[in-house]
Amino acid sequence: MDGRRFDAMVRTIAKARSRRGFAGLAAGGALAAAFGGEAQADLPFCLADGVRCGPTSTTCEACCTNCNVKRRKNGRRRFVCGPQAHPCRHDHDCCAGFTCESAVCTPIPSSDRALKTGVAAVDPGVILDRMANLPIAAWSYAFDDPAVRHIGPMAHDFAAAFGLGADDRAIHPIDGQGVAFAAIQALHRMATALHAENAALHARLDALERRGAGD
Repeated sequence: MDGRRFDAMVRTIAKARSRRGFAGLAAGGALAAAFGGEAQADLPFCLADGVRCGPTSTTCEACCTNCNVKRRKNGRRRFVCGPQAHPCRHDHDCCAGFTCESAVCTPIPSSDRALKTGVAAVDPGVILDRMANLPIAAWSYAFDDPAVRHIGPMAHDFAAAFGLGADDRAIHPIDGQGVAFAAIQALHRMATALHAENAALHARLDALERRGAGD
């Protein structure tokens, strides 16, 4: 124990002046603060939607699940969830239920049929053809570490190919998922057709082999 912490302990005990006062200090945690104030200050704290969570690492991690973790200069960790309209760079900068869109945390939109209008069927085959010609590249964000790599299309190319979204600066998660779902359906139909054709060819081959054996 260094001199500064020892002096703090002596001053704390001197304030008690009685057994009852000393017991009150112990119960209230004043002695723990005097003995281990520096260690206590090093414990992580976290903020979830602006609300301070518990003082222990376990409590913080439970309280701030799926939130970004930032380490402050003094070594303490700060768990931060970005609520709606909070500036962000990636989805993990935002709280659960939000996505990073146009550099701000935006609620993930509902896909409830009751909230939709202008519903129209799409041709999965056309979607697959357009996706086949969509340029895909590996890249890093200009504001990120070059070692952090991503893969995917450019928003401009995506908008030109499918005409989806509010602008050509970002690919909305729902649009990306929808295009992928449609392409999967097209591939499933192609695989089913090929399987049926293959089965028919095998049946014809078996019939020819049986006929040849009978001759």
